[in-house]
Amino acid sequence: MRNIVLVFSLFFSILAFSQKPNCKKFKEGEFTYFDPTMPDYEVKLSRKGGVQTEYNSFIGGTITSKVVWKSECEYELIYEKFEGFPFSMDKDIGRSIQCRILETDGKKSYKVHAKSDAKDPGRIIVITRVETISPKS
Repeated sequence: MRNIVLVFSLFFSILAFSQKPNCKKFKEGEFTYFDPTMPDYEVKLSRKGGVQTEYNSFIGGTITSKVVWKSECEYELIYEKFEGFPFSMDKDIGRSIQCRILETDGKKSYKVHAKSDAKDPGRIIVITRVETISPKS
């Protein structure tokens, strides 16, 4: 009997940790994220119909990217347009960011590993859904 209980415990533990996050809820909407090392750094983003628009309050610029979903929890952002930056970003048009959603809370936020196509280790960011954002508030 004890062995049966141990087997079931092991089975349910493996099942619980092997489940993929529910990423469908985060394919479209309005979100925000912060850089905890920079108090004034906030990015507001809106994702709809394969296009993501980001407003960076620290720099004051807007980035428009094409969103290509590779799987339910993986997507690629391809830079298409930069506006309002105090320096030229034209060399980055066409570059991409590979994003993999690691976990979600199921409702409001998700943790994503974002890595550029350049040689960098990437970083993990928590992105949170917001009700409505205005690009320059």
